[in-house]
Amino acid sequence: MLSYWSNGRYLKSAEWREHSQIVMTKIRDVQLALARAESAQRGFVLSRQPGYWDQYNAVKESVDGQVASLLAMVADNPEQSRQLLAVRELVKEKLDLLELAGQYVLKNNEAGLKQMVQTGRGHAVMDRIDAGFKQIGDLEARLLAERDIKEDSAFSVAAMIEVFGLLAAFLLLLSVTVLLQREIATRIEVEKALLKAKAAANEASELKSSFLANMSHEIRTPLNGILGMSRLLENSPLSADQREYLDTMKVSSHSLMALINQILDFSRIESGKLQLEEAPFELASLVKSAISVVEYSATSKGLSLSAHLNDDVPTFFLGDALRLRQVLLNLLNNAIKFSEKGTVAVAVLLVKAGESRATLRFEITDEGVGLTDESKGRLFQVFSQGDQSTSRRYGGSGLGLAISKQIVEMMEGRIGVESVENAGSKFYFEVTLKISKFKGLVKPEDTARMIPRSLGAHVLVAEDNRVNQKVVTEMMRLLNCSVEIVDNGSKALETLSAGSFDMVLMDGQMPEMDGYEATRRIRQGAAGEKNRGIPIIATTANAIKGDIEKCLQAGMNDYIGKPISYDDLAYKVEKWLGRGKNAIDVEQFRKMVDVTVFTNPGFIKKLLLLFETDAGAALEKMKTLLSAGDGVGISRSAHTLKSSSASLGAMRLRELFERIEKSTKAGDFNPQHISMLIDAAEKEFIQAVIELKRNNP
Repeated sequence: MLSYWSNGRYLKSAEWREHSQIVMTKIRDVQLALARAESAQRGFVLSRQPGYWDQYNAVKESVDGQVASLLAMVADNPEQSRQLLAVRELVKEKLDLLELAGQYVLKNNEAGLKQMVQTGRGHAVMDRIDAGFKQIGDLEARLLAERDIKEDSAFSVAAMIEVFGLLAAFLLLLSVTVLLQREIATRIEVEKALLKAKAAANEASELKSSFLANMSHEIRTPLNGILGMSRLLENSPLSADQREYLDTMKVSSHSLMALINQILDFSRIESGKLQLEEAPFELASLVKSAISVVEYSATSKGLSLSAHLNDDVPTFFLGDALRLRQVLLNLLNNAIKFSEKGTVAVAVLLVKAGESRATLRFEITDEGVGLTDESKGRLFQVFSQGDQSTSRRYGGSGLGLAISKQIVEMMEGRIGVESVENAGSKFYFEVTLKISKFKGLVKPEDTARMIPRSLGAHVLVAEDNRVNQKVVTEMMRLLNCSVEIVDNGSKALETLSAGSFDMVLMDGQMPEMDGYEATRRIRQGAAGEKNRGIPIIATTANAIKGDIEKCLQAGMNDYIGKPISYDDLAYKVEKWLGRGKNAIDVEQFRKMVDVTVFTNPGFIKKLLLLFETDAGAALEKMKTLLSAGDGVGISRSAHTLKSSSASLGAMRLRELFERIEKSTKAGDFNPQHISMLIDAAEKEFIQAVIELKRNNP
């Protein structure tokens, strides 16, 4: 009974300590959340970029819940409860002021914003909040000290009883050790066998991934030359017959590329490596671009195409536009393939809408051969078609619908078909997407002919394939960029050392020295100190997950897959020419400094100190979490750091944290890849902090 009583008192004391630690942690969490809300709101005021407003709203929604949770924890203490209720009102007042400032920005009310800043009311409220939380924390510390004194004697008794209990337990364990040894030895042998089997399975998986990567590279490299040259040839004067030959070549090439992509997509889905991206897009543009892709094949068969979006369907969304477009194109191509007359129609309907999400229904209707009930039962299965005889008449791998089903289900949606034999079909799918309210986030797709741009840079291209050299050279000429070509990594180092370049396009696989080794040596200074930080963009035909991490580990800044798209190349080159060697967007950061230097002189310094402390600690914590295999914890830390990096203009660092977040959400937790990303983020973080301090007067 004495042991039970003493241990009970000991556990109660431990609970009080834990309670106090949680209270203090929750107080800091609320203070940090308010700081992040203020940071995001200031970012929105300075840049007018809606992404900051979204960050502010996300933090704002969590703050009241955090305060309510803290209030529940101190409900047994009337004095703390009274003080916290007062602080809660101040927090609400602070958030209301931030909200009002944001509304001034949205309404372009510069006068109202200026007047609000000059009053200094927000700063005063924040000081009162900090003072209130300090009083609550001091009271909690005093209560804990009083409880500790009261329980000292109980703890001493409990400790003595624990010693006697441990001695008894030791004697008991000693008496049964001999009996357990045989069972332990058996378990060890079983574990060794399991580890051996797991290692063999991992090796087989790596071999499969390596085979797919090499196969992708070997096929895509010559196909990149075919597609690139056909795109360039399309922009030159051609006779009617020549254009017809070119169109045939393009259709065949794109069909081959589609088949390769389907095989690789199926492999990724099967192994759980296919990841959905999240980026802003305009729905009407997406549908229009899908229609434009299939327009030639439809008109060549005498079919009409139509598209209709209901008026109540939102305009802008956040999601994986590429994969959504892939599903739509699969269904459109099938509808055209199995139709000989009539119209193929696309309709987009709103099924359900909330404040931030909407469920859409896409319907693709045709007047083709239709399906029997038996045929419908075989749809959406791998390597299967509704009517087996159609594989000879119409062609196809039988993968498109299976992949579409998998993608739709990854988007938490569903896909199906309504069809009558010889009377046409209606394929449909429903997906739920996040709604984006801001047009400024959208980068419209350009499906027109290649438009010349004037970037005026001198670029070193390391590429060993002669056809690809010509393709890249011509595309760079349209970008008004001069080019020097080398065919291996050793020559890249020599040429870079001797000349003056703005950027490097680096192929991954080359003879003598590959692009990864060449990049590592450039970052080590082998091409001169001036080129240590030169932007390097990988150009590789590999399309397997992990390739981007391999590029990043070597020190490359970005990645362009082959076949190279002109628009993708133009976007990446323009992006890195603008960003160059800076770890931060200096212009964005200095605007923030200029505004706050008068309204709150110490704000930037506090913000940088908070960022340096929190981000540095979070990176160290990520390494510990990685050792423990805690992908959820790593993802949570990366998500938080992604927002704070962007608010300070450290965009390269933001991209690294985004990649870490996505890598930890994948089905296969790969510690080696994640470790590469964390190491790269740590190096970029150090450089970003140096540049932030340098640009803060």
